[in-house]
Amino acid sequence: MLTINFKADALNALYEKSIPDGSHYFVLDPNNRIVAGSENGTITQIYSDDWVREVQRDGSGTRRIKLDGVHTIVCFDRSQVTGWLSVVLTPESTLAGSLVPFIRTSITLIAVIMGIVSLLFAYFISGRITNPIKKLLGAMRSVGEGDFQTQVAVSTNDEFGILLQRFNRMNDRIRVLVSENYEIKLKEQEAEIQALNMQMNPHFLYNTLNVMNWTAIENDQKELSKMLVCLSNMLHYTSRKEWGAVHLSEEIEWMKNYFYIMSVRFEDKFTVSYEIESAVYPYKLPRPLFQPFVENAILHGFDQLESGGRIRIRGWIEEGARHFEIADNGRGMSSDTIHAILYRESSSVGIKNTIARIRMTYGEAYGIAIDSAPGAGTKVTVRLPL
Repeated sequence: MLTINFKADALNALYEKSIPDGSHYFVLDPNNRIVAGSENGTITQIYSDDWVREVQRDGSGTRRIKLDGVHTIVCFDRSQVTGWLSVVLTPESTLAGSLVPFIRTSITLIAVIMGIVSLLFAYFISGRITNPIKKLLGAMRSVGEGDFQTQVAVSTNDEFGILLQRFNRMNDRIRVLVSENYEIKLKEQEAEIQALNMQMNPHFLYNTLNVMNWTAIENDQKELSKMLVCLSNMLHYTSRKEWGAVHLSEEIEWMKNYFYIMSVRFEDKFTVSYEIESAVYPYKLPRPLFQPFVENAILHGFDQLESGGRIRIRGWIEEGARHFEIADNGRGMSSDTIHAILYRESSSVGIKNTIARIRMTYGEAYGIAIDSAPGAGTKVTVRLPL
């Protein structure tokens, strides 16, 4: 038999330097008898708890148990020489208590870092949101002061970038509209000045025609006097300042003056008849409407006739529209001539002007139609809305 004696202080010093504060240990022999421990009163006692038998069976490892109502960490290991089992019991509160200052410091540091990062992100995100809005507000202020050349630089393709692009397009459109409106105002002013200037010339012509009329009366030139009166009435009709629509009766009266002068000029080469329904008279129409077509009939349609020319002016309402027809029995026109009058540059300035005025006033759905053939006369139909 070999007997080895050693002081327990050496074992205590070894364990106390290795285990956390608040822990205690003991060493068990294979029979669960305590051969050494941090509590001297327990030496030689036998540990018979269930968890002791489990750690004896396992030999080495760790366990988490509840000992006397306290959550405890059990670390154990068996010696390969003696077969003794060293067990260390450490309350969880002891481990957590040493970590609390570290955890508190870590949480505080993490909170400070997260706060700084949050401020940086908030500053960055608010800048991404507010900077485009500030640019847009500045541009809108400039536009409100009349600077339509303002353009906002677009550096992103997000919603704010799209908003700034739309603002730039809107500003360009407004600038174009303002320029167009300014040009229209200038043109209207120029047209009004020209109208005022044109009023001066008719006034002078009225006085001159009046002198000529009295001269013709004094010389017993009744026909010449009537021609001068008709010409004065025509001039007054066409030179009125207001260029709005007129009643059909005024247009017919003007045409009668025109026909009288032309009949004297061409020595009764043609006759004129009217077939106009009474329902058409209450409506107005642009002036002068019929003159370009009857002039074309007299000067071109009857140029090869000595007499027998006929001009018929009809008017009726059909399918919610007004229809006027100017028909003659002149020499007619070819299809190429009709196409040139309607769609190409030609000498028929009056007809083209009338077509343009009708479409500008009433829309593309209205205008004129020409039906003619060489030797078969010409029929012009004018379609106007009610």
